[in-house]
Amino acid sequence: MSLIPTIGLPKDRAGQFIVDGVADGYEAFALVQAALEIAPDKPVLFVARDGQRLPAIVEALSFAAPGLPVLELPAWDCLPYDRVSPGSDAAAKRLDALTAMIALAKKPHRAVILTTANALLQRIPPADLVEAQTFHARPGNQIDMNVLVSRLETSGFERVPT
Repeated sequence: MSLIPTIGLPKDRAGQFIVDGVADGYEAFALVQAALEIAPDKPVLFVARDGQRLPAIVEALSFAAPGLPVLELPAWDCLPYDRVSPGSDAAAKRLDALTAMIALAKKPHRAVILTTANALLQRIPPADLVEAQTFHARPGNQIDMNVLVSRLETSGFERVPT
């Protein structure tokens, strides 16, 4: 039995549906139902109240729907205008999620995007800039050294003699 019709609030605009007031612990099951019933061929967005809830929801989703793609867009781990830069883990997770969302926009499919209210309020670079600056290096890839050096220098790195 689906609970989505009883807890969902359809919006005036086509393609929007808000589910609110879901009990803690049931969010993952509601997300799976939404992904399967409401948006079978496009992503579902879940906004958590804080970053401490995200890992629990990721774990619950892996139990409730092991094959469902999950993108996690965390907030920065520092305050705006703070003297401390964001941590590399948070930056890597955000960039990974942004590149995955760009690919998802080009080729929509069923997925769950998890984020927080704070993460939604933080500015992100334009999609075309993220796409142009993204570079994936994996073990076994053949990379031209001159292309790699040029790309790194363009990104702000400085080559120094050893």
